Amino acid sequence: MHSIDVALRRNASDVLSVPGNALLSALRHPSAVLVGARFVVVRRMPLVIAVVLMIQLLGGVIADPTRAAAPVISTAAALAGVVSNGATTAGAAVTAVSTVNAAASAAALQSIAVAAHVDEAEQQSAYVLLDSARVTPAVVSNPHAVDRILDAALPATRVAAWWGSLSTTERADIVTASPTLVGNLDGVPLADRVSANRESASRALAAYPRSGSELASDEATYLARVASGNVSLYAFDVSRDAIVEMVGDATTATRTLIFTPGTTATLADFYDGSMQSLAQWEVEHATSAEPTVAFVYKIGSFPQWSVSDGPFDNHRSITLGVLFDRFNEGLDATAVGDLARTSVEHSFGSSIGGVAETLGTRFDTRIVLGGVGMLAGWQPSASTRYVAYVAGNDVTRYIYGLVEGDTLGYAVAPSAANGFEQEDPELQSDAWYLPLRLLSGILGPAIEVAQGFINHNRVASASDNAAVLRGVLADVGSAGETRTASDHDDAPSAPVTPHVDLMALPSRELRSEQ
Repeated sequence: MHSIDVALRRNASDVLSVPGNALLSALRHPSAVLVGARFVVVRRMPLVIAVVLMIQLLGGVIADPTRAAAPVISTAAALAGVVSNGATTAGAAVTAVSTVNAAASAAALQSIAVAAHVDEAEQQSAYVLLDSARVTPAVVSNPHAVDRILDAALPATRVAAWWGSLSTTERADIVTASPTLVGNLDGVPLADRVSANRESASRALAAYPRSGSELASDEATYLARVASGNVSLYAFDVSRDAIVEMVGDATTATRTLIFTPGTTATLADFYDGSMQSLAQWEVEHATSAEPTVAFVYKIGSFPQWSVSDGPFDNHRSITLGVLFDRFNEGLDATAVGDLARTSVEHSFGSSIGGVAETLGTRFDTRIVLGGVGMLAGWQPSASTRYVAYVAGNDVTRYIYGLVEGDTLGYAVAPSAANGFEQEDPELQSDAWYLPLRLLSGILGPAIEVAQGFINHNRVASASDNAAVLRGVLADVGSAGETRTASDHDDAPSAPVTPHVDLMALPSRELRSEQ
């Protein structure tokens, strides 16, 4: 534990000074890094292992206090094990990192391609089923039919053309038969989706008891606001764990912001209003000349802090990233499709955004807040500006670049080396707890990690987060503007070297023609 205490006296941002792919880049000059690498990888490895384990434990306690005594360490233990086993010497660690990155790149890209693939015959069959609803609306009142259509991921442009061909009466009949289908079908115009989801909320609210605690719950209160038109939902399907709230006026907006949360995100976070706080602040403070419309996004089940389901499992990011790509493709076919688009991603959300980019989604600006990073094989887009806000003691810094094969971890950190401008979130300094973190034993490191967790969550909130809120506001306002490397002091002087060549994945342009 002495080595942990000593290491913690340094700024947390230096704990892994040569993480992941940055270490590989340094190998071009092996003589210069041999001693340093041995110190970084070997001397500090006890710190990394201890912190990763504590992150998992503390995360479980924070997410669910009733599990405080449970050893929620399965994924963290696996991650720490591979790191420990492969780092007995600097040379062994270097070889392990190189092998893992190369293998993970190929595996991740293959997994993404497989997850995104939809059989053309299935798509055509789903489209025929959808089109039959114009004559027989009742066909889509069957939940299985709705799932079949939504799972087929029909091209948004094709759905838009189909919807435009319907009469007003046909549209109304289909909404009556299945507001869930219309409210979640990419290609349907914004206003029509919002209207359909308002109907879904009204029906859900009608099923509540007329008195008692359930009617007064956050969920019932939220549904009442949706039903009354005070809240606009672009997507809403409890069975799919899906909700997207639209904040602002899409008819007047000149900018689009998408906020994607991280680990532990649930529908309940929308019901109590906490999930929308950052996006709400950005919309309210946008200039009248350049108003912003925001989409607070959560489609699919996000990882939770539990024994079997943690944020280190990157397979979940692939599944959710495919859904995020489809969501963005759907936005492309709406009235806001041509607006400058900024993606703001917190923590685990950065891995989702990375998968979507790999599949062809393009953002004008991409901002990660305490991001865990991206899967191996991700490459930055030359037309996108990348910004990272992360506190010096944010817990995600301890896991930058740490991976186990193709199942755990994120090989590409949101660092300057990978094309991200590094912005200081100016969160609470460590002055107050500096003496406490030097305590002997496990207490000092635990205090360090606890403060890191506080800042990790605060960086995506609308409270005590002024620098980030103002920074994101400026970033959204400037999204889409032509930039040069000289515009930013920390912009890379040369293009970022990709880990591996990307597989042949369908581009957004090709898919739009299908």
